[in-house]
This record gives sequence, structure tokens and C-alpha cells, in this order.
Amino acid sequence: MKSIFFKHNRHALLERLGSGALVVMTAHGDMQQAHDMEAPFLQESHFWYLTGINKPNWWLIIDGSDKTYAVAPELDDIDRAFNGELSMDDVKNASGVDRVISRIEAEDILKSLARKHSLVYTVDHADYIRKYLKLHLNPALKDMKSLLERTFSTVEDCSKDLWTLRTLKQPEEIEAMRRAARITCEAFEVMKKEMASYTYEYEAEARLTYEIRRRGADGHAYAPIAASGGNACTLHYVSNNSQIQKRQFLLFDVGARFDNYAADISRTYAIGQVSKRAQAVHLAVQKAQLDMIEAMQPGVGLKEFREQSENFMKQALTSLKLDPEKLYSYMPHAVSHGLGIDPHDMTVGYEALQPGMVLTAELGMYLPEEGIGVRIEDDVLITVKGHENFSGTLDTNF
Repeated sequence: MKSIFFKHNRHALLERLGSGALVVMTAHGDMQQAHDMEAPFLQESHFWYLTGINKPNWWLIIDGSDKTYAVAPELDDIDRAFNGELSMDDVKNASGVDRVISRIEAEDILKSLARKHSLVYTVDHADYIRKYLKLHLNPALKDMKSLLERTFSTVEDCSKDLWTLRTLKQPEEIEAMRRAARITCEAFEVMKKEMASYTYEYEAEARLTYEIRRRGADGHAYAPIAASGGNACTLHYVSNNSQIQKRQFLLFDVGARFDNYAADISRTYAIGQVSKRAQAVHLAVQKAQLDMIEAMQPGVGLKEFREQSENFMKQALTSLKLDPEKLYSYMPHAVSHGLGIDPHDMTVGYEALQPGMVLTAELGMYLPEEGIGVRIEDDVLITVKGHENFSGTLDTNF
């Protein structure tokens, strides 16, 4: 992405917050993986959206007059030797900020700004993440909020405004996501030709990883899933180390990350001749998912779209003599989610499907007592005239 993209995003945020708004944000910090090892770094997505900086511990200050500062972290010689250091010129050229400053300068600027602004905006973790997900959250956001609360009278979260901006994708974002999906589909096509020769799930994972990386992607957007037989009934099965069962399905959920944007594509393939029951389950999900994609039209209410998708799956369950009222027992995940920098982007600020939204069409059916798990998922852009299925070139047949 060019610096004009990030400058545009900062300006759009200020337009939403109001003239003279002050915004102070932080990058994610490094997290421990094991003992003295750092976990692979992934930037806080709002911070990247506004800066393009992909290194930990940086700050952003938008000072209320549309002047922006990137604040460099304090690094010692060991940090520089092991992890390198962004130059001031690199940061300015990538992000389009006005100045790159030190932490000491930033603290002085914040104290000065506090005399003019009682209110400062930042970003915080979503409430539902704290409430429902058992995750150790990156502490950088909390630390920044605490720092601002000691300096300013009022600290407010502008995450909703940022999610609203991110809900409608710009041309550069759409092209990155289109490329991520294309790379993922090409990797699938190569893997499919060899799949019958694999003995273990990890062989399929390894081929997909190689093909994704060799095509210039950043890597996987999330941990890939290659789940044989009953393993597919664990929705986020990522061990990928079981022997592949013959005459069973092999479920994949894989997405490349390209230029910081994610694909998220699922397919379910047969290894040998699967049972007629398994075939019927796959065909029922396949039909429901095709009907769902056809319903993805601009102007369709989000609630209506969800209910239509649920009805397609209830019809699928009925055709298999399963109770349609137990839909979310057989499919314990949402029918769709936003997609973008995050594999699960939030869709905020709109009541209906709008051109520029990118959502998944993700239907599945999981019957653990029968050892059958099927999921089919595509990445779909809502357009002015209908939709574009980024992953539509990859057929959904088993």
C-alpha cells in the first residue's frame, strides 16, 4: 500500500470524529512464545490501517490539526542486533506522517496537547473478546489507555468509527484481497492433484504452505486446517497430524495473507469413494452455499441475509432427515463474517449489504457421531450490480 492510502484513512477518521479531534494509538507489543522466544508478530489491525507500520511498540499521534507523528520505540543495541530497526525515512515514506519522533518528545507533546484537549481517542479491545474469548490479550492497548487516562480528562474508544471505515473496502484493499484469494485457490489446485498420494494431514498443509509462500504471499492469514474424517467436527482443528482416512472427507480451511489482507476459503474433498450419506451431506451444503451466494446482493438487509442463509441450511437439514430447528447444533458457527486485514473483520455501521463489503459465505454441517464434517466457504465482494466471488474459480465439488 502507498502512503496516500494511510493518509486518506487518517483523514477519514478525523472527519468521523469531528474537527480538531486528538487521536493517540499504539502498535501491538511483542508477546512471548516460549522461554526467551518472541511469538511471530502480527500488527494491531487499526494501527496498521492508519500507518502501514508493521513493527511492534510504535505509537501514532494525530494532534487535532491533522498533523501526525509516528513515535519510535526505545530500542537498545540487543534489539537492533536481533530484530533490526526502521529508519525515520522508511517510516515517513511508508506512512506519510509529518514527523518521526522519540518517546521523550512524544511525552512532551502529549502534556502540551492535554492543556488544549480534555478528550483523546484511542482504541481498545472489543468487549465481546474480553467477555467470551479465553485469550491473553496483547497488553499494549491497555497500557496506552492507562497512560492517556493519567494525562487527559476523558479517554474514548474510536474502534467503532474505524470498523465503520474498514467495512467498505477501497480499491487497493479489494485488489489485495482478490490477490490473496487467487493465491489460495492456486495453492488448492496444486495440492488437489497430489492429494491422493498423501498419508498424513500435514503433507497437505505443507504443500499448501509452500504454494502460498512461493507466490509472494506474506504467509497464512491464520493457522491452516487440514482435517480428516471426524477431525473436521472440531471447527478449529489445527493439529493437522493425523493419518488421512480413506473413504472419508478431508476438510480444508485455508487463507493466504497478501499485502496484509486475508483470504478465508474452505473446501471439503473426498479421499476415495465416500459413503452415500457423506455425499448427500456434501451436496446439501453445496447447494445451500450456492443459494446463499446468489442472495448476496446490494441492499439486502443484513438480518434478512442471515435469515435467508439459515433457511437454506434448514432446507439442507430437512433433505437429510435432520431436525432443522437444531441448525446451530449441526453448524455451530456463523453463516458469514466480514473479511479484510483481520480474517474476522467486523461489519459495523450498516443495516444492509453495501458495495465494497467483503464477506464470507461459510456454511457447514458437522455430524461427529457419523464422522462427517463438511464446510464450504468463499470470499465475496458486494458490487453495485451484485457480487464478485473472489474464490469462485475453485470448484466446490468433492
